[in-house]
Amino acid sequence: MPLRRLPSLNALRAFEATVRCGSMKLAAQELSVTPGAISQQIRALEQDLGVALFRREARKVIPTKAAESLQPDITTAFLQMRQSLDRVTHKVDRELKLNTSAAMITKFLLPRLPRFAALHPDIPISIETEIALNPMEHDGPDLSIRVTRTPPKDVLARLLFEECLLPVASPDLIAAKGLRKPEDLLSVTLLPGGGLPMFESAPGWAQWFDAAGIPHPEIHSAMRFERNAADYPVDMAIAGSGVMLCRASLCHTALQSGQLICPFGPVLRTDVGVYLLARHDRKSEPHVRAFIDWMQAEAGLLRTLPSLHGGH
Repeated sequence: MPLRRLPSLNALRAFEATVRCGSMKLAAQELSVTPGAISQQIRALEQDLGVALFRREARKVIPTKAAESLQPDITTAFLQMRQSLDRVTHKVDRELKLNTSAAMITKFLLPRLPRFAALHPDIPISIETEIALNPMEHDGPDLSIRVTRTPPKDVLARLLFEECLLPVASPDLIAAKGLRKPEDLLSVTLLPGGGLPMFESAPGWAQWFDAAGIPHPEIHSAMRFERNAADYPVDMAIAGSGVMLCRASLCHTALQSGQLICPFGPVLRTDVGVYLLARHDRKSEPHVRAFIDWMQAEAGLLRTLPSLHGGH
């Protein structure tokens, strides 16, 4: 039985990037085309498939269930094509130098790197902790993962995902304290340091209680952690020492494994994003491009996992 004709690869690329990036504007920036071109490609794909892929609302598009079901496989397919082409056309013989914060290394990057190593066993990786806001200099790293509101203008910047803050605790603590509704957090230990203290006016516990509509006393903590120790409270939460208002990037792996649970919302959206930065003079090198493609696919697949509890 002959295979059905495939849709345009350009249309599939526009669709995949729009779902993964969260908007046509960001997808257009990534693919170096106009938002209008992205919109035309997606409409053509919808006509070709006979399926609506987005609900169009004022200034935004929302993926339909069909789009959410289709995107993970399309993302994986494009990544596999790129890997196959790299194996045929390039021999990677350079070490990949990557820079990010200690917290992002331990809680976000290290749990995922074995998957990259399995796909690219010929690419050695050197990882260093951040030493400056923008270390992308001549003798600096090839890539950097940054949590920021505005990425530097002089480098290639790919938004992996936007940060959000959610309350998390160990299953044992939730059971022992009977945490069933937001009001229950008024009587437990609230751990500090897991949010975005490095950013002025970033939300914290007070804003979380306000969003939940719960009157609360002034919130103080007997502990404070430096900026580069944002992963310590995650370990405290896993150990059952209290409830943490945590960045999704730092607790996602523990939520997947069941070490932490988000028992209820609200989840606080922020204006802070996790960006992958690459120097323009290195972005097309095979080992750098391989990591960019893989990291963008990983970020896209994060959105396909079971949604965080209380994600309203």
